[in-house]
Amino acid sequence: AEKARYPGDPLGQAAVAGVKKGFVVKSVAGKDVRGWDFEDIMDLLEDYVPNPDVQFEDLKKERERAMAFPDPANYTGPRYTNASSLDEAWIKKLIAFQKDGGNLPKKDAYLLVLDTIARLRSETTLMDVVVKPGQTLTVFGDLHGQYFDVMNMLDMTGLPSETKPFLFNGDFVDRGSWSIEVITLLFAMKLKDPDRVYFNRGNHEMLEANIIYGFAGETGSKYDLELFNLFSEAFRNLPLLHLINKEILVVHAGLPGPRPRVWLP
Repeated sequence: AEKARYPGDPLGQAAVAGVKKGFVVKSVAGKDVRGWDFEDIMDLLEDYVPNPDVQFEDLKKERERAMAFPDPANYTGPRYTNASSLDEAWIKKLIAFQKDGGNLPKKDAYLLVLDTIARLRSETTLMDVVVKPGQTLTVFGDLHGQYFDVMNMLDMTGLPSETKPFLFNGDFVDRGSWSIEVITLLFAMKLKDPDRVYFNRGNHEMLEANIIYGFAGETGSKYDLELFNLFSEAFRNLPLLHLINKEILVVHAGLPGPRPRVWLP
């Protein structure tokens, strides 16, 4: 996935610091690693084995392609152009529109997901969150495309704000019939309040699960499978866990091991 950064490295070796399985590595930064497994060496290098199938590295080109999509005729819902256009009134208008069975136009949905990918790429696998006095962090469990359950929860919590940050702990999609509506709303809230809305990746933010449990089919029905590929890229960039005030660890499924280096598509 890092080949674009190294045009003189067609085999992608630079993305793994030149290390491959079968190589004999004696030391890394002065540390003796002769008895280490390949995966542990890669962890020490703080790098990863690139996957050749990852797409959409050039978000600018994808955005240009989305901008060429035609504008919808007779559309009365909210329009998305960029994150700066989002405010609480826009979020409420989206919710009202979705409750009546509406969805964003294809162009807007593409732009929303592309901007979310860009934002998620700036975050880390482990995110530190500080909940200050006077703030209340709400942690949401599996949503699984149940839009009207999400509405009931928001009726209780209100929308995220300076005093009410949200952490969505994975499994946003699949199984339910409104995964598009749920993930669109969550991504919009994230772009509006990137430092008040947090996401963990769950086992259903994964291509294989989405194909089996419905999100891929729903996306193809409501939009197209190219947008599904963009959602998959967004999911690949999600954090895995959040540490709250250096005291509470929030993770969807648990700690991996003893051989945790499994690539999720």
